[in-house]
Formats: sequence, C-alpha cells, structure tokens
Amino acid sequence: MEEKLKKIIRETFQKALDSIEVEIDRPEKIDGNTPVYGSNGYLDSLSLINFVMALEKRIRDEFKTSVTIVNETAMSNTNSPFRNIDTLSNYIYSLLKENADER
Repeated sequence: MEEKLKKIIRETFQKALDSIEVEIDRPEKIDGNTPVYGSNGYLDSLSLINFVMALEKRIRDEFKTSVTIVNETAMSNTNSPFRNIDTLSNYIYSLLKENADER
C-alpha cells in the first residue's frame, strides 16, 4: 500500500504542476525529496489547495476511505508534512492506518 500511495502522490503532484498557468521552475524528476510547499516548494498556496483536493479524491477512489490531509497539525511550520513527497507520503500513510485501526 505504501508504494501505491507514493505513486498516487507523485502522479497527482505532476498534474498539479501541469495545471499551473504561470511559468515556474519544474523538477526534472519527482521523487521522495521533491519539495511540495514552503520556501523551496513548487506549489503556492492556491496550487496546494487544488493538489490536496485532488489527492484526497484519488485516495478515496483508490483506497475506499476518506482522509482529511489539511488540519492544524499538517499546517504547522515545524511539522509540516508538505516539505517533500516522502514526508507527505508518510503523513498520509499514518492517516490511512488510523482510519483502518478505527474500523
């Protein structure tokens, strides 16, 4: 499940980058270290919102469960899961595990 989740995140991130209409530097390859949001991130706040909404939908479709990615913990500066693809993947994986444990 973890590898499938990482693939979904990378694909959805690429689509988010492709939807940005202004010219930005784009990563040559999207991997675990690719910055998502923040001072070095590729997404601005509006793009991040669109990315998160698309990602939540994709997770719901693929894993048949809902997760809320953006919450107070996620948006904190010190523990933001949006630093890079790996931190986001780890964060979402933990949310999916919590959902599974609650069932």
